[in-house]
Amino acid sequence: PGSKRYPETDGEYSEALLRHNAVAQTVLGATSDCLLIVNRIALEADPIDWAEESRSLGFTLEPTDMWGRPLDDDDPPSFYEFAIAKVIWTAHALDSLIRAVADERQHGLLLFSGVMHQVYAPYAGGADLLVATTRRRDELRALWSSWLSERDDGF
Repeated sequence: PGSKRYPETDGEYSEALLRHNAVAQTVLGATSDCLLIVNRIALEADPIDWAEESRSLGFTLEPTDMWGRPLDDDDPPSFYEFAIAKVIWTAHALDSLIRAVADERQHGLLLFSGVMHQVYAPYAGGADLLVATTRRRDELRALWSSWLSERDDGF
């Protein structure tokens, strides 16, 4: 609220969750089968414990064979690993997860709707949306223009 990036009070959390749910519902649909895609940075010698990540998130994550290239010139080498869970998006069903992202207790999450062919990816301070066309992007930007940061860089 008021271009504030991080909520601090119960009222600010309520407003942030209201906004996240409005955006996610518009992008994903009112009730939608989605894929929750989780990415984590792993070390070659220390792979991600997806069973622990599943417990932490409250969803059964299935590791994938996808991985991202090594990051920069890290020593030891690190890379992205991905896992997927099938979830049903409905308004407020994922509030605890969205709040954990807002509090930076979770990260690297996105929801993909196979019906809408769009993505909602919350992060601390906002959300990225991947939509089908630039026209749709512009429509959504106009719809929520009062929620956007007034800063030139958008943050």
